[in-house]
Amino acid sequence: MNGVPILYKAVRPDGRSFWDGRTVWAVGEVTNHPLPMNVERRKTRSADAYLSVSDSPTECTGMQWPCRLLIVEPAGRSKPWQVGDLLPHKWAGAAWRVVEERPAHEVFGPQGEQVVALLARIPAMTAQEIRDTDAARGAARGAAWDAARGAARGAAWDAARCAAWDAAWDAARDAAWDAAWGVAWDATRCAARCAAWDAVLGLFVRDLITPEHYATLTGPLASVIGPIHPDDATR
Repeated sequence: MNGVPILYKAVRPDGRSFWDGRTVWAVGEVTNHPLPMNVERRKTRSADAYLSVSDSPTECTGMQWPCRLLIVEPAGRSKPWQVGDLLPHKWAGAAWRVVEERPAHEVFGPQGEQVVALLARIPAMTAQEIRDTDAARGAARGAAWDAARGAARGAAWDAARCAAWDAAWDAARDAAWDAAWGVAWDATRCAARCAAWDAVLGLFVRDLITPEHYATLTGPLASVIGPIHPDDATR
């Protein structure tokens, strides 16, 4: 694509943009900006002035879970441009052709498939499973838990800063809290959300932290619902 890298677009499950909820993206079709593009509008940083995509599947700004992940390429006469230093992975253009659709879990990085499976499992937890997880989490808390959480957050921060994971981090956090919101009430609701986030956090950065830190974060939930990654038993 004449120096332009592979570009990605995360959209709602119905194919519409997260930004306005109206712009439609479909494989084999060209999505055009609803307003005419001119030089002055191209210079602006306002997201209203262009259609944005990303050169990383984990850095599709504004994405939420669930979503669909598309590969796009420039269309029409307008050449795409990078938005700026503050958003180095964001590309803008007036028109994009949707080339293909990728597995949506790729928006969450190397452990994306397992993150998605865990997000789907959390809402199905029973009241007893929540109580057991809360008890296991309470027993695990302490200096080791604090160290594990600090290491995971540090790894996630470094990944967001160096490997374009900021959007994926935000989407995973929000999805974990939303997944746990409907499974419990009152006192157990906070416990469910915290345990869910610990497990998703550990899984999200599994390849970036030590096995000990990973086990500390994911252990309470995994001890109740089973391994959350296929290699957990051998790690």
